[in-house]
Amino acid sequence: MSSVAAEGAPTAVDGVAVDGTAFTSCPEWFPWWQVDLGHDALIEGIDLTNSDTDPDRLRLFSLLVSQDGQHWSSVWSKVDHTPIGGPGAVFAVRLAQPARGRFVRVRADGHMALDIGGCAVLGVESYIPWEELPVPVPPTGAARRVAFSVLFAETDAYLFRLIDNFLARTDDNCVLFVNFPAARTIPPEALTLSDRVVVFNGPTPREKWGNTLLVGHLECFARARATTPAFGWFCTIASNSLFIKPFDLVATLEQVAQGHKVPAAAERSYDNDMNVPVGTVPDNATWMWIHLQGTQSLHPYLREEMGLETLSVTQIEGLFASMADWSLVYERLPAIFGMTPHLQPQFYMALEESLPVTIFNRFGSGLYTHICYMFWRGARVAGVDDVLALPHRLPAHLAMLKWFDRNPDDPATTLVTHEWGRAFTQLFDEARTLSPMAALKRRLLLRRLEDALRAREVYAPLSPLWSDARTALPTLICTARDLEVTRRMVSLAALNPAVTREDAAFVFLEGLNDRIQLSVEITPTADGDRLFIACGAGTAPPDGLDEVETLVGYLYLSPLVNAALFRVSVDVEPDAEQRRVTSRLVVHDATGYHVVTPDVVEITTEGQHHYIAARSPDPQGHVWIGLPLYRQQAVTCIIAACPS
Repeated sequence: MSSVAAEGAPTAVDGVAVDGTAFTSCPEWFPWWQVDLGHDALIEGIDLTNSDTDPDRLRLFSLLVSQDGQHWSSVWSKVDHTPIGGPGAVFAVRLAQPARGRFVRVRADGHMALDIGGCAVLGVESYIPWEELPVPVPPTGAARRVAFSVLFAETDAYLFRLIDNFLARTDDNCVLFVNFPAARTIPPEALTLSDRVVVFNGPTPREKWGNTLLVGHLECFARARATTPAFGWFCTIASNSLFIKPFDLVATLEQVAQGHKVPAAAERSYDNDMNVPVGTVPDNATWMWIHLQGTQSLHPYLREEMGLETLSVTQIEGLFASMADWSLVYERLPAIFGMTPHLQPQFYMALEESLPVTIFNRFGSGLYTHICYMFWRGARVAGVDDVLALPHRLPAHLAMLKWFDRNPDDPATTLVTHEWGRAFTQLFDEARTLSPMAALKRRLLLRRLEDALRAREVYAPLSPLWSDARTALPTLICTARDLEVTRRMVSLAALNPAVTREDAAFVFLEGLNDRIQLSVEITPTADGDRLFIACGAGTAPPDGLDEVETLVGYLYLSPLVNAALFRVSVDVEPDAEQRRVTSRLVVHDATGYHVVTPDVVEITTEGQHHYIAARSPDPQGHVWIGLPLYRQQAVTCIIAACPS
């Protein structure tokens, strides 16, 4: 391994790797290895020796250089998902232009372990005095102005959170163009909130698939092109992609100059999605090609009307390119509209992910990049841990993250769309460097804050509200024998006379034409209602139904208020039955029944608590929490509610 500490700077620059050494990190976000050359150098590349133990691991990585070890420039990236070679293979990186620096870093691009057998840095020594080193000149005029485009169809409340996020993480040279649906009223305050935000009603109705999402972005482009002073760059973003750190134009332009055709550090591979002949389906590629193949009449249209023999696909989220290249797409707006008769509803195509980059590469400069990191693995939802960890780990040009929950009250969304949330993340960052005494003082202050916040959370059982006396009832035992499972509601009031409010607690059954035995025990405690639910069937299920997994209905419980924060508590290590319940919770309000993901999951020594905020759009309405009932089931949990 080339290293100043081990063999001195000459080893790092003459291409000779030290035998018998290797480097392996733990799995983490964007791990790196770096070397201090000891002096300024003109770096021409590296020879990277692959791992002997896991040669397939390293696929995506970048080379960065720095003059001071603090401020880094990305000079090269590997963006395809092929391994760098077999065990011990040497992967050569040669820069088109030498990069000047003293420090060299190899960074794995993603959540993984960095495992390399060696790295030799190649180049020549540089004896130019530091004061004579060329200083990068930041862009000026139109070259520093960026127009951002977003298509918006969410709630008005989320609109203002999206705008807050944009204004906080971009500078005065950035303007956001928000394309509202054609017939929707724009909140008046959004029109005058900032001169860096333009909200307008786009004239074209938009559908999830087809050409209309691209048309929507081009409507934003038309607004941007008519704006003075002029913009040099145009970037498309999604309403559920949010900034988690300041937008860095210089780092973004470094990526543009590298000319990658697919996003750097992408979790999904686009290796087989570039330059695909129209109408063909490549192996191991995106889902869209099979749908394009089925749209037969579109093939000659693309060739004859748009001059496209091949197409490429990549992400639209954070697609950043010059206004000149986007103009080439806008010039083809009539042809994009002309595709409509050829599109068929049974074939799904996200043409906004294909046509822009195809046109950039076929008719334009072919230079673009992406500023949004996409979660394609796992749950795909940005959480609090991601918001706290990733700003320091993501490459400098990746300022945005997707997917965020569009609920303004989601904890991760809140952290990046409120000033107090950003202040909290700053406190979290500073905690890494505090002295022990400073850390103690802040911890005690935060404990006071926690006490004040907990005072706002007063959870109580629901069952005392279900009788006219509105007092705590003894354990309620509600039993139904030989219950016919047809689509209907069965109130707990019909199963136990102590419940006098018929709409407060009920079972809603599915239409399965089955019969079950059901027993629900509800015991009010200080922590909430302790539930024991037993469901079973003495006969074989009807044809097509699973003996155990068939969902037969839901148990709905209400605190009889318009809005509440529900808490569903299970064991610290929930059993399989408890996991089945918490994975399919439902909220019922005036608009219907909605399967929900808990807004927050808290794990304490007492249990695992799932929190769900619910509000009825009807001011006089109520909200219910729904627990799934299965054909074979025996489960215990605790339900409590905090009225909002």
